[in-house]
Parts: sequence; structure tokens; C-alpha cells
Amino acid sequence: ANKRKNPLVFFDITIGTKAVGRIIFELFVDITPKTAENFIGLCTGDYGVSNLTKKRLHFLGSSIHRIAEGMFIEGGDITSGDGSGGESIYGKAFGDENFERRHASAGLLSMANKGRNTNSSQFFITLNPCPQFDGKHVVFGQVVEGMNVIRKISEVPTDDKDHPRIPVTIFNCGEVDDKRIHIRRDQFLETINDFKVKEEDKNAPKSTLKEPGKDISDVMKEIQEEQDEINQENSDEERPVNPANKKLFELRLRINEARKKNANAVVQE
Repeated sequence: ANKRKNPLVFFDITIGTKAVGRIIFELFVDITPKTAENFIGLCTGDYGVSNLTKKRLHFLGSSIHRIAEGMFIEGGDITSGDGSGGESIYGKAFGDENFERRHASAGLLSMANKGRNTNSSQFFITLNPCPQFDGKHVVFGQVVEGMNVIRKISEVPTDDKDHPRIPVTIFNCGEVDDKRIHIRRDQFLETINDFKVKEEDKNAPKSTLKEPGKDISDVMKEIQEEQDEINQENSDEERPVNPANKKLFELRLRINEARKKNANAVVQE
């Protein structure tokens, strides 16, 4: 039996346009249930749109906006994106749940704040022990997989305000082994479908079968008209028989036969 009772959530991260991997967090619902539920809700997007800011309460598409060298990386500003905003599932902010866990190692997940009882959606992940934050920030989870991704993020160049010079983005997030995943909107579904259509187009009959404003019946009509014209030329006693015209006639015949086969194949499908 699985002894782990605490839920697992994940971030898929891009640096610039490159996907660099997945981070999986264990959330301490046994110690900080309210803070953990806030983070789960922001990972899954279950709480919908905020009544206050009209922004979606979801980490999807948000960024890691601060990288403090040797200390932590910070993200979760779902309203402003630069560290000045944020919002919780409970409202603008909620109180400090407790300070039972300490910032004793790398890979701890803790709430960023602007003072006592100002927790929102912003979080940070430690890169080393940070005892200076004990009693000030609520530790509510830890990285259980993907610390290499955290290290990659920590190496991104920053400006003098610790903002990354290359965008670091949460391009996918959710709960691990979420039984409701089948009813969630897949944000990549349209892209995947577009790709499938393009792949199918490679193997489909070409230009004559797909033209703006035309359907297959129009194309079949065009092919028949072309065939009638060729047949008329073939029966015309005065048809020129010099080698160039003969080759051109044979080429048109072969092209039209190919168009007819392609059109018939589409109709059968």
C-alpha cells in the first residue's frame, strides 16, 4: 500500500522556449492543510476566476519572477507577474497557518509574503538552508522530484533586481494522479489536433482536392469536364499529331486519370 498520504502536485517548466523538465512537490496537508489546499487549487485551476481581479486562479502560464542567487527562486504572481501581485483561493490574502517546519535545506516550498498574514499565491523554493526565514514564512511542502530543474532555473541570468533575463514559465501544472484529469481542458489539445491535421494533409490527395470554397463534388465535376474535353480532342479528326502536341495530350490524360483516382479515394473515405 502507498504510505504517502500527502498529495503530490507538479510544474512543467520552460526556460525561454525550451522545456527543461518537471518538478514534483509533496504538500504537507498533515501540518499546513489550508496552505496546501491553496497551492493545490492554484495548480489545478479548480477555483476558476477571481471575483476580485477577474484573473484565473491558476499557476498555468505564470512565471518564476525572481531568482535570488544561492538562496531561492520565487514565483506564483498570477495577477501581475512581477512579484507585486498575487491572490489566494481564499481572497486577496490569508493568515500564516503555522511555522512548524523550518527552512532547513534546499528544495523546501514556502509562502512568499509582504509581512505577517499576507499569504497569497506567491511562493519560493529554497536553494540552500535559509534559517533567516524561519518564523516569518510558512513552509508547506518540498520538492520530491526535479531538483535538477530547480538548479537549471537558478542558473538563469538575472538583472540587478533578481528578475530573470530569460522567461521562466510554468507551462503546465496540476495534481499528480488526478482522477479528474479526463474532465479538465487540455491546453495543448488544439495544438495537437492542428499537428494531426497537418500530418494527415501530408498523406492526403493534393491541391485539387482541397481548395478554398470547393468541396469534393465540385472537384469531381471539374475532372469530368476535363475528361470530356480530352475525349473530344481524341475523337477530333483534325487533331494535330505532331510529336509535341501528342506528348502534351498524353500528359493531360495521365494527370486527369491521377486526379480521378485521388478524388475517388477521398469519396470512399
